[in-house]
Amino acid sequence: MTMEKTTAAHGGARRAEGATLRPILIVEDDSALAGQVADLLGRYRYQCRVADSFDDIDAQARALDPSLVLLDVSLPRYDGFFWCRRIRETSHVPIVMVSARDAASDQVRGMEAGADDYVTKPFDLDVLLAKVQAQIAATMGSSHLPQRSSSPSLATGSSFSRDSSGRSTRAQRSSSPPRRQVSLDA
Repeated sequence: MTMEKTTAAHGGARRAEGATLRPILIVEDDSALAGQVADLLGRYRYQCRVADSFDDIDAQARALDPSLVLLDVSLPRYDGFFWCRRIRETSHVPIVMVSARDAASDQVRGMEAGADDYVTKPFDLDVLLAKVQAQIAATMGSSHLPQRSSSPSLATGSSFSRDSSGRSTRAQRSSSPPRRQVSLDA
């Protein structure tokens, strides 16, 4: 099992009683997107770990004991529905599935596999952050939500999309009000 520590802004979030909030496990095969999501969450003092192997997601989740799992559906070898069911066999950790598969049947399948929420790509980063915070507050209480760090936020008007080679890119927009959105093809 191998995991890459992606971000731990200002030492991670702290619980009211002083214990460290457990990391968020990000399971996303697009490393650029995983890094961008970890960066956003890091700005809100969430510590994140990005899975860099897709052969043992359930074992990585058991070893890390995360506060939450962000789980992509389209993964190499086994899909996110499979890994969601496997994680559910041993854990009640909140799981938010993230996918470009936006059919109602896929969302229902995710919930039936044990997911607590399902976010479709492209997604607004503020919506993803709100869903993460809602799941953590529901399981741990709102006093465990970290406060935003003093570091600057993501660039105003940022959106994420794939370029012609398939890499995730961040673009600037000048329209108002600013939105931060991840836009991915399939």
